[in-house]
Amino acid sequence: MKLKSLKFYEPFFFNVCFTLAVLSLAMALFYDAFSVKVFYCLSYIGIVYFIIDMIRKRVVVNRPLALLCISLFVIGLTRFLWGKYFHDSSWGDVIYNYTTGGKRFILGAFLVWFFWYRRHLLHENTIKLAAGILVLGTLALVYFGYHEWSIIHRRIQLGTDSSGTVSYLIVFIFITCLAFLKRVVNNSAISLVIFIAILGFNMALLFLTESRAALLFTPQIYFVYFLFHYRFISWKWKVATLLASIVIIIALVPASVWDRMHSIQTEVSSYDNNNSTSIGARFSIWKSGWHSTEFSLSGQNPDDRNTKARNWIKTEERGNPEAYKNVIYHLHDDLLETLSLQGLMGLLSVLLLYFATAWHALKNRRYELFYLLLTLVMFGLTDTVLIQRQTVMILCLCILLVGTLSSSKKEGHEKDV
Repeated sequence: MKLKSLKFYEPFFFNVCFTLAVLSLAMALFYDAFSVKVFYCLSYIGIVYFIIDMIRKRVVVNRPLALLCISLFVIGLTRFLWGKYFHDSSWGDVIYNYTTGGKRFILGAFLVWFFWYRRHLLHENTIKLAAGILVLGTLALVYFGYHEWSIIHRRIQLGTDSSGTVSYLIVFIFITCLAFLKRVVNNSAISLVIFIAILGFNMALLFLTESRAALLFTPQIYFVYFLFHYRFISWKWKVATLLASIVIIIALVPASVWDRMHSIQTEVSSYDNNNSTSIGARFSIWKSGWHSTEFSLSGQNPDDRNTKARNWIKTEERGNPEAYKNVIYHLHDDLLETLSLQGLMGLLSVLLLYFATAWHALKNRRYELFYLLLTLVMFGLTDTVLIQRQTVMILCLCILLVGTLSSSKKEGHEKDV
């Protein structure tokens, strides 16, 4: 009797957990305290269910999904142990971000496992509710973004540490929202309108961050998404949608963004004579970061890395003031930052995460994960994405929600248990 009762309540319990995960993601950038509490609570539930699955041995292991969970666990464990080993560093904030982010990666591995192996319990009405919550969440982001900009009249951060950080978090959330809307809307014409609207709102927020990397990469990500997911519609609709998207993007661009985009060529061309610019500083930081790297398994202390990098900038980069000031925070490149601090183990853990996400997306037909991965990789070329603990939580939530979401109603009834 008790077993039957548990089986009756399990679908309801799972759908509640799924809804809470969606709420956590939707509110992550303007109510972080709630999102963090929900994330941890769901993670502990995931651990309990993982232990139950292992004891009962009732799971037919899906290898791509298992590798993804292992990669999340490995990158988390690597960062957590590195942070604990170098806990005496004077850069306490860096250590705290990596240890907390590592813990969240580890918990994320159990979360992804829990949601994937019970995805057959996900109800269609829950998916529709989730889509509605994400729409409200993205609209709230637009409201809070413009509200912040109207007060400070400079690049928005939405409670994060920088405008660059919030730019890629915005893209993660909007792509997840787009995946849910495409799942619940079957009409091609309405789906195209939704695509244009999501792109427009996403770009409008990115304009307020004035992040040049985000403004250059994001349209390309959406373009790839459009070509793949709307490849069966007529060329007339394709051209009309692309033209509408281009017109909306151009119409929304403020003068300050045009100025920042125009300055790219100027800063690159003047690097030999004046390297103390935003882009010039990144060139200097990348070179100093590479020359400060120790190719060991365990990496090095942030203090040692920063000292070596600053000495290189002094001697080889004409003492670039902008680079000298900012190199102590991070190296503006995910792979280089990880290699320079966590060594070869850290680098391999990031590459494993990239590969595992791509394999899972391909083999299990969770193609929307490709766009999350594409965002992670492209933004990681010019910024350090995975250093922030908030980023790790949002990334894990996006992976588990998009990974759990089936591409069709029929597929939603498939299961591995």
